[in-house]
Amino acid sequence: EAEKEIKHIEHNVNFRNDVLLLLSEIKEKKGDYSNALKIMGELLDYKKEDIKALLRFGVLLTRMARFEDAKKTFSRILDRNPQNTMARYYLAKAYLYTKEVQKSKEISEELYKENAQNPYAHLLKGEILIKERKYEEAFTHLQNAININFWLSMAHYYIGILYALRGEHTKAISHWEKVVKIEPYTKIGKKAGEYIKTTLHFLNLLKKEME
Repeated sequence: EAEKEIKHIEHNVNFRNDVLLLLSEIKEKKGDYSNALKIMGELLDYKKEDIKALLRFGVLLTRMARFEDAKKTFSRILDRNPQNTMARYYLAKAYLYTKEVQKSKEISEELYKENAQNPYAHLLKGEILIKERKYEEAFTHLQNAININFWLSMAHYYIGILYALRGEHTKAISHWEKVVKIEPYTKIGKKAGEYIKTTLHFLNLLKKEME
């Protein structure tokens, strides 16, 4: 219903940009990244330097594993606004996905030195440390991230994995449940949901084995 209303508004008011951003966000939350990206492409066709649209465009490219295109988009934002925190965070993530860990670490250190209370600085450090298999250090930074911003679903997702690796399955499930609650239709939300089902199945098998 909300989507239909937005489409109606889009044709009747002058704030098309905001409407397209909102419509893209709805599509993204449903996990429809392709159409969300298409909507942002339409916006950028006539407003090429819109930072919000460029950022959303880059995030969607990242979610679709189009990392080289994502890096170009985030770099484009940073050419205009070198201090944009979210563009730097997502650029660092793209570097991680393309195994350019040193570049990602450089951005991580910059963000952390600028503001140690930035939840994305902690999240990024946690993600890098997981890649390096430094799980205890990663856990500390991920926990710091959600202490600052409880709604960071990626931090909950990784904390869940780290708890699972420790064998603390109940705590793992608790964090994955938060991911599902925050973003139920995205790929990460669906993966968390699958981990919950798999873990519960495993625990049930163990209980039956002990009966």
